[in-house]
Amino acid sequence: GIVGYGMGASNCRNYGRITASASASSDSYAAGILGYSGGTVSRCYNAGQIRATNARRSFAAGICGKNTANVTSCKNEGTIYAHTAYNDENDALYALAGGICGSNFATVSYGENYGFIQADSTSSHAYAYAGGIAGYKGTITNCYNTCSVTATLTSSIFTNNTCAIVGGIVGSNSNGHIENCYNSGDVSATSTLAYAYAYAYAGGIAGDTNDTITNC
Repeated sequence: GIVGYGMGASNCRNYGRITASASASSDSYAAGILGYSGGTVSRCYNAGQIRATNARRSFAAGICGKNTANVTSCKNEGTIYAHTAYNDENDALYALAGGICGSNFATVSYGENYGFIQADSTSSHAYAYAGGIAGYKGTITNCYNTCSVTATLTSSIFTNNTCAIVGGIVGSNSNGHIENCYNSGDVSATSTLAYAYAYAYAGGIAGDTNDTITNC
């Protein structure tokens, strides 16, 4: 996008296609504005197609692939795709896709998503997280999504404890509060795996949660 790794951005726009494809044992970050953000991001916009593929951990989003500081008043209209194909039962493997952030370790507020979101895993022992605003984690307030959000698990290798987790606002709401958000997009989680402990969770607001959701 604008910057692969940075300490925040404001009033930035991206219209181009962004692709990050790492080696199987590495991580890939792709986003319209910042692949990895350690600073505040505000009033940014993405209309480009975003893809993060092949890595053990893939982060794809319209604004920030992974953020550790607040993101506010941003909009995505691009298609977002994250994919992992790495096989290692001793490692944490996942694909994270979100309209605003792939993985959110802060607060996202006043975000809008109008682009298709997809996370896929063809790995053993991997997770696919997809959300209209964020794939995983963090506090989200005053945001909305209007487009389809999907996650799919497929693998020919024996798989144990793997999940597709999808939400209209956030895939997995882990230790993050969601407030004043709404979703009008279709949400689907699919697993074609015929093994034990292969799950698919889908929700209009969150695929799963261990925290509060209010006024949604």
